[in-house]
Amino acid sequence: MDEIHKIKRCHPKCSLLLRIAVLSDKSSWRSFRTRFGALSEQVAPLLRHAHKLGLRVVGTSFHVGSKVSESQVYRRAITAARAAFDVADELKMPKMHVLDIGGGFKANQLFDEIAETINVSIKGYFSDHQSAFDLMVMAEPGRFFAETAFTMVANLNDYLVFHNMGAYTTSAGANFNGFCIYAIPMYVAFTSANN
Repeated sequence: MDEIHKIKRCHPKCSLLLRIAVLSDKSSWRSFRTRFGALSEQVAPLLRHAHKLGLRVVGTSFHVGSKVSESQVYRRAITAARAAFDVADELKMPKMHVLDIGGGFKANQLFDEIAETINVSIKGYFSDHQSAFDLMVMAEPGRFFAETAFTMVANLNDYLVFHNMGAYTTSAGANFNGFCIYAIPMYVAFTSANN
């Protein structure tokens, strides 16, 4: 609720998407379920509070995780998104019209199955949105386009270990941006011409 108050104070006229947690994303290489999104029991209170403060929630977003290995996780996520749309309707909020289905799409044979599951789910759960103007569907296909663009090969000759890197320890030594923490601590060090 604190974030809703910050938005009201700092940018009260913005359009908002409610990020929902996808709890059934065990098939993904990098799961976001514990880091981002409202759980199903949090959706109604969040929408109710945003509506009470006069904020415009225009839709939902989710991310099933990176490199999913089964397509049905998208069906479950779209079902949860539809449930959030229904809560907004019950609260007499302005009709939500944005569905952001996230990214993490692998460029392999599973992509066609995932695309079919997404299309069937959207048609099934959002049939009351008859035209493209009624429902804007967004995706984040960065991995799909970049995954097969190139393969990086590098020789690792040496590594430097710094036991305390100050501010950089968090990003280099933590599971922050979806990178695994390695058994051998590896940190980036550089020198500049000025030193």
